[in-house]
Amino acid sequence: MDNELSDSVLRSMYEDMKETLGEDEAEEFKEQIDKTFERKGYDEIKWTTE
Repeated sequence: MDNELSDSVLRSMYEDMKETLGEDEAEEFKEQIDKTFERKGYDEIKWTTE
């Protein structure tokens, strides 16, 4: 999966989580994903399209 596609999927999951679970749970998800990507040496996720 290329970076643009994986970022898009993760952004979509994050937005869905904000709606269904709330802001706090969504932020926790985002932080855990960022930590995992950093630990594995993957490129940083673009959480916004701007």
